[in-house]
Amino acid sequence: MRILKPIRLSCIHRPYRYLNKDYLGVSAFVLVDFSAGDQFRLRTEQELWQLFERVAVKDFGAELIDMGIPKKQPEVVVSGYGYGKYAIDGRTAVQLKVANVKKELWITGDRRWEGGRFSKAEDFEQIPISWANAFGGAADTKNPIGKGLDYSEKKGINAIWLPNIESPNNPVTQKNKSYLPQSFSMLPIEYEGRNLLLGTYDEKWRREEFPGFASDIDWSYFNSAPVDQRLSHLNIADKLSFLNLHPEKQELITSIPPLKIRFFYKYQQGSQFYKDESLSEDELKLMTYWAFPSEEMAILSYQGNIPISEDDAQDISHLFFAIEHVERPKTTDYYKGIYKLRTEPQVGGLYSLLDSQVVDKEFIQVATHESIVVSKLVTNKLARGQKELDKEKKELLNRLNLSEEELKEHIKKDEELTATDKSRLAELFKEQSSSSEPLDFEASVRKQIALVESQPSVLEQRRKQKKALEESTKGIDAKVEQRSSTENKEFFNEYYEETKPQLKAVNLTIHTEGMAEEVEQEFAEQYRQNLEKLSETSAHQADQLSLKKSSRTNKIKSDFDCAFNKSLDEGDYFYVEGATLSDSSYANQSLKSQLEVVNSVFTYVEFTKSNLAGASFKSCEFKNCDFSSVILNEADFVNCKFENCTLHDVQCFNSKFLGSQFLFSTLSNWVNSKLLLDQLKIEDCKIESLVFIRSALSDVFFNRCQIKRSGMIRGRASKLRYEDSDIDSLGFIALKKIINLNLLKVNLEKFFIQQGTVLLKAKIYDSSIKHSSFREVYLEELEIQDSNLSNNDFSSATFDRTKIEDVFLKNGLFIRAEFKSSLFKKSDFAMSLFKKAIFENSFFSQSSFFSADMPQVQRDIKTVFENCLLERANFLPRLSEGVAL
Repeated sequence: MRILKPIRLSCIHRPYRYLNKDYLGVSAFVLVDFSAGDQFRLRTEQELWQLFERVAVKDFGAELIDMGIPKKQPEVVVSGYGYGKYAIDGRTAVQLKVANVKKELWITGDRRWEGGRFSKAEDFEQIPISWANAFGGAADTKNPIGKGLDYSEKKGINAIWLPNIESPNNPVTQKNKSYLPQSFSMLPIEYEGRNLLLGTYDEKWRREEFPGFASDIDWSYFNSAPVDQRLSHLNIADKLSFLNLHPEKQELITSIPPLKIRFFYKYQQGSQFYKDESLSEDELKLMTYWAFPSEEMAILSYQGNIPISEDDAQDISHLFFAIEHVERPKTTDYYKGIYKLRTEPQVGGLYSLLDSQVVDKEFIQVATHESIVVSKLVTNKLARGQKELDKEKKELLNRLNLSEEELKEHIKKDEELTATDKSRLAELFKEQSSSSEPLDFEASVRKQIALVESQPSVLEQRRKQKKALEESTKGIDAKVEQRSSTENKEFFNEYYEETKPQLKAVNLTIHTEGMAEEVEQEFAEQYRQNLEKLSETSAHQADQLSLKKSSRTNKIKSDFDCAFNKSLDEGDYFYVEGATLSDSSYANQSLKSQLEVVNSVFTYVEFTKSNLAGASFKSCEFKNCDFSSVILNEADFVNCKFENCTLHDVQCFNSKFLGSQFLFSTLSNWVNSKLLLDQLKIEDCKIESLVFIRSALSDVFFNRCQIKRSGMIRGRASKLRYEDSDIDSLGFIALKKIINLNLLKVNLEKFFIQQGTVLLKAKIYDSSIKHSSFREVYLEELEIQDSNLSNNDFSSATFDRTKIEDVFLKNGLFIRAEFKSSLFKKSDFAMSLFKKAIFENSFFSQSSFFSADMPQVQRDIKTVFENCLLERANFLPRLSEGVAL
């Protein structure tokens, strides 16, 4: 299932069964900012969850925002504080008023029992109106986390502290009397009597309704607010009043905003509800208003349900949400068009950033991600520019030969003018930041979309230009070479601009539901950093990148330094053989001619920020060399050895590393694309933020390495071997197939393979892999032995001709996984979830399924379970067809 929604909306969904029919409960949440009165603005999903965690969870003990199943009636929940500034004698009255609800509570400073009397209320700044501050105690089933019954130590005093929250109709007056706990907050999940609302679960239910809800369920089970905060309706424009619940505004008044959630969905082919490829629409009703008065914000929850044919909603392909103003509805055809844009493979991810398409403009407030952040590069440019202006200003005043008094007068006027300009600039910035239209951000996104859509034709055009340029430069003078450099710089800049949105589109269209989403985010961040570095290079060093490999016809023997000092004619190149260089520095230098180096040794040589583009090194050794920030575009390293070297911030496009070794070296933060790595040994190395992009890796051996954030985006991978290594995160994104991946004696913390990838002939021996995702991966001829793969997600994965022996797979997700012609011996699947898994022609021997959840699994007659532990495994509900376990 894919969810298409605005950035300013969050949602959860939960399947359930009632009266032998399956439904998908859908809840959509928006965070409304009402600080500007009737000008309602929507905050982002990220801000919604941050507020919920910071206030509702931390101060009010909220356990969840919603259960995901529609409530019986609308309700109001308040995460609010009583404020001492409104108190008289340590007590303040707070009030909630909306529609048919009017509720008042007393908030009192800390008091304690002193014999049969309580002490004077202490002054307070603010007190959360939470269940922890209401009446209760360990023995009180209504509120075991409350106060008023048990001794506790506070401020160094061990006493029975009175509750801070009381009903004005029944305040606490007696020490040994029980009182009903009072709060505006969300009810605990296990509040007294709640389970009784679930209905009757007896033999009749088991025979006729299992595993759904009982027919006599009371749907108020899913309500979260106290009973006296539930309403007959919650309608647009209904007024809400909060008294003494804001630190500055004694009475805070707002209303239900005039917004409507448009909710569309689409069934998969094969669903009993599938008709055609068109979208269906259903209504979501406002059911919860969760107020945060001190923040002048509220979370609004809209709920509904739709019928499904699969009990886990696998027959739903898409959910699509939009936010409208009730006075400006859009047509269904309009949203069909937006749906088409957002599901387009190449640019759909970018369209998902355009909230203006799916959120009424009145509700849009510029979010943090939509503001323009000035980079360090731009800041440094501005600083340099200011220094140059100051210098020119000083020279100009000297040339004017002004007197000291005249100079002071001019400076004074200049300062006044500068202050005026700054004031006006501040006003303009204020006007810009207060605008409700994120024009700059969305204009930038639309530009990126246009670049992505035009990319194939642009690249083809550039190829033709490049070819024509190469032909035209043959035998031409230096002026044409200079023109070639200019063309190359333009191409480099355009390549950067084109690659950036394409990558963003790739990242945004991958929606990971597994446990390794963090790996994907790390890859996206690494890619972003690469692009920023690429941008800086294009701005400062593109002149140096025009040194391309061309036909080498005339070899000129020389020493290594010549290539940095002398330019050669077309076809000529410097040839260095048998050189030995030590304690040398080529930092910040660039090759001026083509260079080939053979059978040479470099020891303690510094190449920091040098440009070695196009160079060729064969059978060379590099010992204790520093390649930080070096440019290796189109460079070749064949049968070379790097020992104790640093390769940090290396830039390498179309580079080759063949038959080479890296020993005790650091490889980190490479900016790369289209690399060719073949027959490499990387041993005892530290690898960090090394993501190979659109590259080909074959027969690469990582041995005894410390790896943090590594992997591939696009490209080809075969014969990759990781042995005796500790790996923090490893990922493979947008690869169709990975062949012969070997993980031997590795500890892998987070492993991610994108959905749809074929993992062919992989081997995992003596290894530990956790918090990882193999969701929807095709595992063909996989072998795993003596390993721990517990707590991983294999949902909808296919095990085809796999062989797994002595492996822990406990607490795993195997929902809808398929096991075909596979062997599992001495494998532990305890407490794993196999819902609707399929077993075909597979053999399980001496394996444990202790407490595994295996409802609706199916197997064919060729699948055998021999001497397996099935104690406490759940097989209900069983399939009505096929061979069940």
